[in-house]
Order: sequence, then C-alpha cells, then structure tokens
Amino acid sequence: MLRFWLSGIVIAVCLSYFLQFNDSPKSGGARKPASLSLFKGSALDAKDILEAASAPDLKVTKARVMIDNDAAFDSKLEAIRSARPGETIRLSYYIYSQDESSAVFLAELLKAAARGVHIRLMADFITNYGNLDLFSYLEAQGHGMIQIKLYGRPTPLIVRDVMFMTSPCPSTSDKVKPTTCSDAKWATLGKAYPDFYARLLLAGLYDLDFTAVTTAIIKGQILDIDGLMKSGNASSDDKKQLLEFFKLVYKAKAKHDPIAGVKVLLALQLYGDKLNPVLNEILGRVPLSQKGDKSLQDWEHVTDFTHHKVLIVENRFVQLGGRNIENSYHMKPNTLTTKYIFMDTDMSAELSGGGEAISKAYDRLWNFSTMTVPLKDVRSLMPNDYVVNSEAMKASFDKCANKNYQTPEDRIRFEKCVEFEITRHPKYETLPARMAKIAKTLENGVKAYNTLYLPKKAYTQSWKTGPTYSDELSPNDMNGLLLAYIENLPFDRREKEANLERRFGSIPGQELKYGKYIHQLWYKGLEHACNTSVKEGKEKRVIIHSAYFLPPALLLSGFAKMMDGTWDCHKVRVTLLTNSPETTDLNHINIAARYVMSKFFQTVQNRREIFGSYSDARAARFEYFEYVKESAGSGLSLHTKASVLGNDMIIGSANADVRSYYMDTNNGFFVRGAKELTASYVEFIDSITADRKKTRDLTAEYSNPAMSTESIYASDKKMLEGLLSKSDFTKKLSPEMKEKVFSAFHSIVGFVSDATTKILIKDRNKFAGVAENDSDSQRRQEQAQKEQAMKYDRLLQLL
Repeated sequence: MLRFWLSGIVIAVCLSYFLQFNDSPKSGGARKPASLSLFKGSALDAKDILEAASAPDLKVTKARVMIDNDAAFDSKLEAIRSARPGETIRLSYYIYSQDESSAVFLAELLKAAARGVHIRLMADFITNYGNLDLFSYLEAQGHGMIQIKLYGRPTPLIVRDVMFMTSPCPSTSDKVKPTTCSDAKWATLGKAYPDFYARLLLAGLYDLDFTAVTTAIIKGQILDIDGLMKSGNASSDDKKQLLEFFKLVYKAKAKHDPIAGVKVLLALQLYGDKLNPVLNEILGRVPLSQKGDKSLQDWEHVTDFTHHKVLIVENRFVQLGGRNIENSYHMKPNTLTTKYIFMDTDMSAELSGGGEAISKAYDRLWNFSTMTVPLKDVRSLMPNDYVVNSEAMKASFDKCANKNYQTPEDRIRFEKCVEFEITRHPKYETLPARMAKIAKTLENGVKAYNTLYLPKKAYTQSWKTGPTYSDELSPNDMNGLLLAYIENLPFDRREKEANLERRFGSIPGQELKYGKYIHQLWYKGLEHACNTSVKEGKEKRVIIHSAYFLPPALLLSGFAKMMDGTWDCHKVRVTLLTNSPETTDLNHINIAARYVMSKFFQTVQNRREIFGSYSDARAARFEYFEYVKESAGSGLSLHTKASVLGNDMIIGSANADVRSYYMDTNNGFFVRGAKELTASYVEFIDSITADRKKTRDLTAEYSNPAMSTESIYASDKKMLEGLLSKSDFTKKLSPEMKEKVFSAFHSIVGFVSDATTKILIKDRNKFAGVAENDSDSQRRQEQAQKEQAMKYDRLLQLL
C-alpha cells in the first residue's frame, strides 16, 4: 500500500507540472514575421566567442576528429601514458563502467598515479552512486595521487526533506491541529544531522533500492498507514473519501491550487474534528507545508547531471566529445558486449598555449562545492554498505521487525538491531572485501580485452575519404584554425569564483547569465550562417547531427527565424539527422519530438499563408532524417553531438534536446576556420542521408497535414495501452484510472504541440486584435512568449 502511496506522490508531482501548462492556443496566423526581442540575434563575431568561451584562443599544434571508436579510445590511452611525474590529469565523464575497455582505461590511470601523476576524476553523482566502491578502490590504489569528486550532491533542502520523511511525529497531549506534527518537525530539523534512517533513505533513493526506501520511511516515521486508513470503523467509502481528501491537500499545498484550498477549508469547517488528525498525519509525513525555503525547485532539478566528457593532460592535451567510459563507446560490435554500440564523435587537440584556461575551467567546476562533493563526504552522508549488501539488509530488517513497533524506543532498538545483525549475515561483505572483488574484475577485464578484442582492432571509420585511414585536420585547416573550449555550467562563470551561485534551468534570452554558453553560440551560429550565405552569395549548410533531438525553445525560435523571413536564410539548407525509435536508447525523446517536428514542418509548409510572401524569398530549406536500424546494424545507435553552422562547427557532449539546455553541464569545441574539415563533414553527412539503406527522409511525412497532433496521439495511445496491459502494476488500475492516465498524456502532448506553435508563430497581434504599433501590447507579447518558452522547456526537461 505504501508503494502505491509513494508512487502516487511522484506521479502527482510530475502531473502538476504537466497540467498547469495546458493552455490552448488561439487560432490564426500573422501575415509577417514578428519583431519580438525575446531571442535577439546578431552576427557571431570574435567578441561573442570570447564572451561565451571558457578558453577562447587555443594554440593548436595538432587536431583530430574521431568517429572511429577504437581510434578515440587509443587516443585517450596514449594521452594518459604520456603524462609525466608531477603533471596532472583531469577527467570528467557521465558514465564509468567496470567492463573490459573501461578496465584498460582505469588500469592506465592507476599506472599514471604510480609514476607520480596527479589525477582529478569527476563523475555524475546519481549515475555513479553505484560505483562508490569502484571509486574508493581507485583512491586507495592511488595512494594519495587520485582525487575523486561526484557532481550533483543532494542539496541541503533535499537532505532536510529526507530527514523530515524519516522522523516521527512528536507525541503531544494538546489538541491536535492540522500542522501539529509538521510544525514540530520543522522546528527541529535545522539543528539536526541526518540519522540512520535519513542516511538509509538517501542511499535507497540514489541506489534505486525500494526496500531501503520503504523501510527508512516506515520505521523512521514509526508509520502506521493502516491505522490512519482504518480510522476506527471506517468503511470502504470512508477510505475512498480520505484518499480524495489527501489529493485535495496535495493539490492545495504542492500545486498551490486555490480551488482545492477552498475545498479543504470547507471540509475542515464541516468535518473538522474528524479530519484534523488526518491532516496532521498527511502534513507530518510529507514535506508539503514547508517553513521558510521551499525545496520543490531542488527536487525538480535533482537529476541535473554533469554531462561533461573530457580528458585533460596537464595543459597540453585535451580530448572531448560524446563518449563515456564504457565498452559501448570504445568498441565496435563484438562478442564482449551485448549492449548498444554507439556511433560517436570525439575531437582532440595538442596545445602549445591556452591549455591553462581549460584546466582552470575544469577546476572552477571541481571547486564548486554547491554541486561537487569528495568521496569521503559521500560515504559520511549516505554510506552504501546496506544497499550493496541487499540480501543481508533484507534479512536483518526481517529479523529485527517488531509487530508492536510504536514508540521512539522501538525506533532506536530497530536501528541497533539492524546494525548488529547485518554484519553477521553470511553474505555480508565489508568494503575491503568488495574492493578486492573489484580488483579481480578489473584484472580479468584487462585480460579479456587484450586477448579477445585487441588483436582484431582496426581503424576503419572516418569522415574523410581516401585509401588510408586519417582523422587529422589538414595543414590548411591548422593554419586558419580558431578553436575555443566552451561549456554549459550551473553558474555564470563571468562572476568571481568566490561569488558563484547555482542557477536552476535557464530563462530565454538570458543564456549567459544562466551558464548556457554552448546554446548561446549555437543560436547565434544559426543567424551567422544566414548572414555568411548572403555575404558570400553561395549556399551554406546547417547540420544538427545529434543522438537526441528535442529542441529547446531557444533553438526552435532560431529555426523559426530562419523559416519565417526574420533572417535572410534563403541560401541556407538545414539538415536534421538523429536516431529513429528503432536505433535510439531513449525512444521517449523521439515520441515527444514527433509532436514538435510535425508542427514545425507543417508551419514551414504553410509559411506563405502564415507569414506572407515575404518569407518565400528569405526562408531556409529544412529536411529531417532518421537512421534505419537494419542499415546501421543490429545494436548500433547514434551518440554523436556535432553541428555545422555555415563555416563553423560545434563538437562536444551537448545534444540538441531540452535536457542539455535546461539541466545538465556540457562541454565542447567551437571550431572556426577549418574549411576542409567542414566541407568533408558535410559530404560525410550527405552520403549518409542520400543512402536509403542508412537513413529515411521524414520531411514529407512531417509536412503532411494528416500527421496532426490527434493522429499521432491516437497511435501513441495504442502503444500506451499495450504497455499498460503488460505491466503487473497497471493491470490493477481501474478503467477510470486508465482513462485518467490517457487524459493526462493527451494534455501533455497537447501542450507540447500548442507551445511549439506559439514559439514558431510569435506575432500575436492579430490574435489579440490590437494595433501593431501598440508598444504596451508588444511588451505583453514578449513577456507571454518568454513565459511560454519557459513552460515548454520546463515541461520537456522532465522527459
């Protein structure tokens, strides 16, 4: 029962975001492009690059762009081997695995540490909490030369809420009020440190261990849900009404729903004596009635990842791109891996100058203690000893269970009993024992790689054409190269390091303030490609080659300006190339993108009617392609994040999706002046999109009015019905509840479609029936557009 209760809270939190955005658009269309200033564009000049780049002027002696997994992996290994005693290796990746290629990689890091190389390793907290023992092993074997930090630590407000959810309601002899329990908790939480139950809940949440989560809450709160529901001789109808009352309280408190609030007040007026204890229980168990700082924003951004992927050797070498530390990124199809093999892109640069700025940029994030935390502090806050010994943990919970668990003394006895019993279980493993197993796993991994994979390894894939393999930039490109290191960060890096403050999400038009430097350059690069095409009088290409394509409002607005005539882009061809639902590892992105792309391409198709003939002479040409599973090969999936912006390129870790814009850190290279690289990469992409065995062209399909929001929804609803029919949990849902699920999903996709239209068709004067020279109306429109863009990004980041 508690499982359904907790699941309901999570679902309600998500739906509260979805449903509050259900704002239907007005119909119609303006006859000329808008002049709104929400996303102001300008030519992408040296000043813009300098402002956005963490390291704007790198002196490069050699550069490579590697689409071959083996070549990219060997490049990293060679860079680590080149590190000399006293130098520093800095690295950050989203995923670290313990498979064969990763064992080789980690072995090289340990060898570097043994010869006196300092190593700083950063990893995403949520993704790598399960690797806590691996990282402890590396630090121990590094003998002081390896330092490890995790990015995305639980915020103080999240820790406070976890403490709230694992502490009992104090007993009182006074008359119970609706907030008696929660008031008492809030009064003491600020002075407390997470106890056994709070640490257990944190570990369970980050390890996705349901037993740890439920035990921490039930035992920590001395929770009696059955007693709450029984309420004396409560009937089935009484229980249903109690659940409905709970929903009203949630809507009133968490969603700030005034109507629900009125209903709660009426219920308390009519049934106060009966409902006050219930309300006290609800508010005392879940941190809805918060004192002071509210944590809803912290929970919304709890999965803000570090998506940086970078290896820096001293100040003289850097390699970055889309690859993580795992077989899937560092191998071609083989018998050692059954997961996806990713088609990815890395770029490396050997530097004679400017590398200090990259190291400084790394250290700025490393030292940002609001988000990063050393390994020892992770173990202090949320040790993993219980969740990694799940069988022993469950057995100890069972052995220490007490049917008459009712008092604070029982709570203390349970904790002491579990701490004693778990270590006596025959399958309990101490940290040293677990690290010894990791050492053996890595040793076996190295042997397997060297014997089963290494002999067959060969470089076969390149963006260049020619009889022999090559991935280096040409001498001509090196002579004209401008290479800048760029990032998306959780702060405004232009501030002094001591004053850095975490920024949540982003506000349209304020990308620099919110640390979205990659997207600032991306957006400006679109207009710059148009300007360059007009200036040079020849076609320029914009190519978005991205594993996950669900453009944030900023990029969608840029595409709109390329289409509606705001920018003169008539000599620009825009190619969008991404995964299909069959080749991706995240097909929900494709599901959401269908609603966005159908609205976009149908707006392109009808631009004369919407914007008038003005757009005909200035609009860019757009085309959309997806990879085909059969041609890519079984298990192959695109993971590249590379863009062509006229004469420029961006290669890095940022996808063309909302998450990369709104939530995660990312990094990359901005490339200018590499004409031969850009031309060859365009040819490389064109060869892929021209081959129907490799890709399919969906431009016409998305442009067809028959592909409406409702038709897509009808197809998705069938898929959703199929999923519900296969789930043991959802099989228990009533027809009414299933219909509510469908209705919520319909509201979500309806909002996505409507918001896309509003972002694309910015001029709302005609819709509102006001004069076009009305400056107050113009400001209102700009504010409305900004709010719409923020809602769009905020909703889609939940995916």
